[in-house]
Amino acid sequence: MTLEDATIRLAAVLPPLRIRHGVSVLCYHEICQQASNSDGRFVVSVAALRRHLTIVRRSGRAVVQRPDSTRIVDRAVMITFDDNLPSHVSHALPVLREAEVPAMFFLNPGELGDRQQLSRRDVDTLIDAGMFIGAHGFRHTLVHTIDPADFVQDVRRCAAFLHSLDMPLTWAFPGGHIGSFTSIHDQILQDHGFDVRFSTLEGIYHSGIRARVHGRYVIRRDSSDTYVEAAVSGGLQLLRVAKRIRVMAAASFS
Repeated sequence: MTLEDATIRLAAVLPPLRIRHGVSVLCYHEICQQASNSDGRFVVSVAALRRHLTIVRRSGRAVVQRPDSTRIVDRAVMITFDDNLPSHVSHALPVLREAEVPAMFFLNPGELGDRQQLSRRDVDTLIDAGMFIGAHGFRHTLVHTIDPADFVQDVRRCAAFLHSLDMPLTWAFPGGHIGSFTSIHDQILQDHGFDVRFSTLEGIYHSGIRARVHGRYVIRRDSSDTYVEAAVSGGLQLLRVAKRIRVMAAASFS
């Protein structure tokens, strides 16, 4: 077992340091019938997704499609999916419909219709099913590698895409980890009306704080039900701290 695996397991069983108010946002990627048949870290099986949605519903927390940046939402859950993957329609959507749970799908509009990506018709299918759409970059590129002037153009194209769908401007940074975006890129998003923005660093969404990138809990192939329960309750603070320490340690030796 690696140190990271041990930290994840320990973080999952520790109670939250304090009662966490706000929205716990779960982040999924590929959904498949049998996750054991895949080598991907972020592949989650249909059965696991079904269990996780049961955990969410049993928590008694409301499920929101998108947090309202101007209204306080207390102790809710949001389900999100990243990366334009066909399994979002073929595997995730039926489970969401069965559980009567809404979700937000963060898409890369510049890659719609590409090989092994969702099509524009798939986007309509998600919307017709009552799902929301957000932006995950025009293409799936870590934004710290994009010149700010070019990023402005990408943000404008994403905003136009969401406006064409009559969707609010919501963003999830590709990668989303420490160092994958800068305050300059985040300010560009704010300047263009993206008042809700997410990373993948564990944490709760707090309404009314526009000048902040909010955290999401990434659900992986090996995420236990205990881990998901901790995420739903707003826990896993140890994991967040461990990630920050790892980044700082790497910087000190570079």
